Amino acid sequence: MATTWNVPKKNNMKKLFSALIAISVIAFSASTSYAQNEINMLFWQPGGQGSTEEAAPILNQLFSKLSAKTGITISGQYSNDLGEGLLLIKNKKINVAIVPVDILDNKRINTPYRIILSTQPLGTRKSFEQYSLYSNKQTAINQIKTLYTTTEFQGDYVKNNILGSIQDQLDKDLKIIPSTETFAQLKKISMQNIQTDEGVLLNSFETASLSKTKLDFIKNLIKLFTSPPTKPPQVVSFELSEGFENKIRNGLLELSKEPETKQIIEELRLEGFAETAQ
Repeated sequence: MATTWNVPKKNNMKKLFSALIAISVIAFSASTSYAQNEINMLFWQPGGQGSTEEAAPILNQLFSKLSAKTGITISGQYSNDLGEGLLLIKNKKINVAIVPVDILDNKRINTPYRIILSTQPLGTRKSFEQYSLYSNKQTAINQIKTLYTTTEFQGDYVKNNILGSIQDQLDKDLKIIPSTETFAQLKKISMQNIQTDEGVLLNSFETASLSKTKLDFIKNLIKLFTSPPTKPPQVVSFELSEGFENKIRNGLLELSKEPETKQIIEELRLEGFAETAQ
């Protein structure tokens, strides 16, 4: 006996097709929600001090507290490598990151992102970064040909943004060199009792640390320039829903106000987090 296939009528086919779409959407939403309940966070400072392994214990404490605040399982890492951070973001391994503003300004990130918070760098107590240029007392700004900095700045951010207001005083061939030994550079510069062609650019935290130093070598240093306030690193999200963004935002803001979390955040060279300026 031949098998007879029951072919659904046209209206029934539409209903079946609609039902399949609805099921697919629900399944996708559920899997996305599950994936976003396990957020990966990146603290990113190209050229910065320390290593991923050294930062892990303090970051894990912060992630644990943030997880408790948000109900989201949060893990992540620190990276001081530009290429590593770009690759992690490109490969969608990161949901939230603290990103230096020079990277954002130079459009190094191709993945869509939204800025959800600003950091407050340690040494400022405000939502801006400020830099100071030092050399020895025998040197003027226009004599500096090499400038050392702990940050691996992108493009011409230093010349155009940090030193923009004195650009006409700078040597046209000024070299910006990342260094993990800026304080050693300062000591070397201070011990030269003649004009030098080297200087060091310090951020707010480093400037505050230098001001507390009681070593003799700082007596021959001079602050040649203090930059206008510039944007600090920003907290950005990558393709997160607004609901998850709000949980992360509110969690970080609340942790910034808790005295028991203050030491953890300061270990990351931050005062805390704040709403972004409009």
